[in-house]
Amino acid sequence: MTAPYDLDADPLAIARLLAIAAAPVRLREPAAAYDAAKIGLDPPVMELERDDVRIDIGDTDALRGDRYVRDGEHIARVADRFSPFLMATPESELERRTVPRGAAIVHLRIDGAEVAAAKIAAWQAMPVAKITAIDAADIRTAQHVVEVELADGTRIAWQLGHAADGWIARRTSPPLDYHLDARAVERFLAADADRDGD
Repeated sequence: MTAPYDLDADPLAIARLLAIAAAPVRLREPAAAYDAAKIGLDPPVMELERDDVRIDIGDTDALRGDRYVRDGEHIARVADRFSPFLMATPESELERRTVPRGAAIVHLRIDGAEVAAAKIAAWQAMPVAKITAIDAADIRTAQHVVEVELADGTRIAWQLGHAADGWIARRTSPPLDYHLDARAVERFLAADADRDGD
């Protein structure tokens, strides 16, 4: 993904979006046979662009629930199994990882203290349930600061704290909340004896 976040996208989300362009068509007719405004195509409800192909997506047919789709001079009706993917938030399309795929962590600090390799591996493998835009109400108390430096020099920092439904690692740049597996966070934090220099 390049916008609104320059971060890795979830490969499954990419596959779902690309599959929309190949959705089976139930009916295909010339665009002139329809009043585009009445079926949500003037203007379109959504647009999908893939390479040099643009697909306009309109309303659903009241009888069969098919979605009206326009590509160039034709309007098609396709089974509407894909709308939730088109309406998903950009955050839900990101790969659920605290560290980019294939990136190597060279330093990890918790509250300013360097940690050992086992803890680095635990953070790199941290299960992320979902990623959302920052909601100021989510973190009740920021308990720790986790700072990572990657082999390419990239630095990523999170505020790690309790939320209503578990733990959140709040990243400020870009501004995202990583909702983490509570047991994994507790195991990660419990190994304080692994910190170097303590």
